[in-house]
This record gives sequence, structure tokens and C-alpha cells, in this order.
Amino acid sequence: MSEDFPTEAARRRAIAWAIALTADTAWAPEQCESDLLESYALGELTIEQVLLQLDTRAPFTTAVQYVLYRSRAAHPLTPAQLTDLLEESRAYNEQHQLTGLLCYSNTGHFVQVLEGPAPRYTRSMPKSARMRAIRK
Repeated sequence: MSEDFPTEAARRRAIAWAIALTADTAWAPEQCESDLLESYALGELTIEQVLLQLDTRAPFTTAVQYVLYRSRAAHPLTPAQLTDLLEESRAYNEQHQLTGLLCYSNTGHFVQVLEGPAPRYTRSMPKSARMRAIRK
């Protein structure tokens, strides 16, 4: 069971939010991914197990790595600071052929998904989205 989402209702809300963000994009879940998310929602799989199963599917034509992690801002960020962070992240990610999702809650927590070709992804992790500057 996930510590971040300890109940089925919480897991379903998180999944619905992620699916809404990817609707009508190339990132929308395929059926096999939806099945894994349903198993996660029911508490049958942890998010780590879902990610492992995704990793062991048929290989992509280009090796892609991704990470999902959370952090907390050292201090609350203003809307202007969040906009600056988002613009900087988008520019950096585009320059380094990375894709990502950065979410911020009003409690100061971040959740970030970062994905890209293995060599670029590995080199970019410490620099991505100024996370070193905002982690507590």
C-alpha cells in the first residue's frame, strides 16, 4: 500500500488527476497501463510494482528512463515564482529533449515526473527544475 495514497479513494483521485492531464495526448494510458493503474487503485500493486511492470514491457525503440519523485519547497512559493519555475523547467527540458510534469500543492509539496533518453535523463537529474534549490 502506498504511504502517499493510503486509501483506494486517494489512489483513484490521483489516477484520475493524472489521466485528466494526459487526455488527448500521446501520454494517455493504453489499455495495459490502465489495467496496471486499476491494480494500483485497488491496492493490489504498489506504484513501484507498476513501474517495474512498465519497465519490463516490450522495449521502446529508444531506451527511455523516467522517475517520479516528490519533494517539499524550503518555503512557500508565490504564483510568480511558480510561473518562473515552470518556464525555466520547460526551456531546460526542451533543450535537453526531456518531458516532464511538475505539480505543486498549496502545502508546499512537489511531485515531478521526468522522462527522457537514458543518457540525457541521467545527466539532467541533478539540474532538473531547480529541484536542488527548492528541496527541503
